[in-house]
Amino acid sequence: MQQPLQGVKVVEIGGTIAVASATKQFSDFGAEVIKIDLPDGGEIRRTPPFYKDDPNLENGAFHIALDTGKKSVIVDHTSSSGKSVIEKICQDANLVFINLPVNEAKDLLQIINKLKNTSTVTITPHGIEGPYSERIENEMSMFAWTTRMERHGHDGSEPLKYGPHVATIQVGSTAAAVGLSVVWGQEHDGIRRDVDVSGIEALAGNVDTGYVDWVLLGTQRKSGMGRNTDNYPIGNYKCKDGYVMFAATLGPQFNRLCEAIGHPELIDDPRFTDPIEKSKHFDEFMKYLDPWLSVRTKKQVFEEMQKYRVMVAPLLNMSEVTEDMQAIARNSFVEIEHSKIGKTVIHGAPFKMPNAWHAEGPPEFGEHTSSQLLHIGYSNDELLALFKIGAIG
Repeated sequence: MQQPLQGVKVVEIGGTIAVASATKQFSDFGAEVIKIDLPDGGEIRRTPPFYKDDPNLENGAFHIALDTGKKSVIVDHTSSSGKSVIEKICQDANLVFINLPVNEAKDLLQIINKLKNTSTVTITPHGIEGPYSERIENEMSMFAWTTRMERHGHDGSEPLKYGPHVATIQVGSTAAAVGLSVVWGQEHDGIRRDVDVSGIEALAGNVDTGYVDWVLLGTQRKSGMGRNTDNYPIGNYKCKDGYVMFAATLGPQFNRLCEAIGHPELIDDPRFTDPIEKSKHFDEFMKYLDPWLSVRTKKQVFEEMQKYRVMVAPLLNMSEVTEDMQAIARNSFVEIEHSKIGKTVIHGAPFKMPNAWHAEGPPEFGEHTSSQLLHIGYSNDELLALFKIGAIG
């Protein structure tokens, strides 16, 4: 069966993790994605970890995971000749994703916007206009701009960020969603569109934003990190082989937890039933919960709490999640073939749709430069000339 995005052509320019994560949502669902690799490989090919700790442009984990099924063409987008090459590549594209410094992005937009049927999605930290538009940010500083880092930390400690590149990939997911909408819209009304994605706005407006609380209540949402010592147990708690996450603060949940750990008498204990008193007696409650957890594994805690219908989940590491029965049953992780390292495993489809999703191995650096440029009308002599002046690689 035909994949949903078969026949759609997408061009990716920028070499970042954010833009690669956006266009992966197209390549895995059947679109042709031409990846304009920067001459130095770009951020995504240079970001660790690397296979066997061997840094090179082919075996970085993010490149392997996010560049699946794309075609790599090396072009220097800053040179006049390189811009001409990009213009020709984009002529029959449905959509072009750009993630470059604002001035470089604007230069390319001036060229691509002349194309009648090619829409664009531009990703920058602050958007392409405004007093902060030319600021260069990294993932940590972007996270700080959104209030999310300020609210994300253990009580009484410094603010924290998410794990590496979580926020960046979220920005890419936002760009992918609007990009799919643009393609759908143009198919129905014939209108090309230019989308300006600000990474700050994409992060600030996400599900854990605190702005609604602030506007409606005039308060800032308390950090969700660590263990809440006022209304417990909620958060991460240590057990024999790791941690489990509890959400058992409310009456029925708390009551069932007390029964599960063998202390039903706590259900009627005023230290834990009165909200004001409960906040004063966290350490006393932990004298009951900690010993119970310390002799049980994550799996045992989960299974025993499930019998009592208590909300709890084990905190899994990567080896555990790939061996999880549900993940195996749904084929949540799949094998792909990498030209240098052989078979490797990546995460599977983000949702299930018959015959829709398929991930191929990532391209080698510049693997498709010659074939793609010959396809759009360049001669071998022209390719040689472009290569000599450094416009292509």
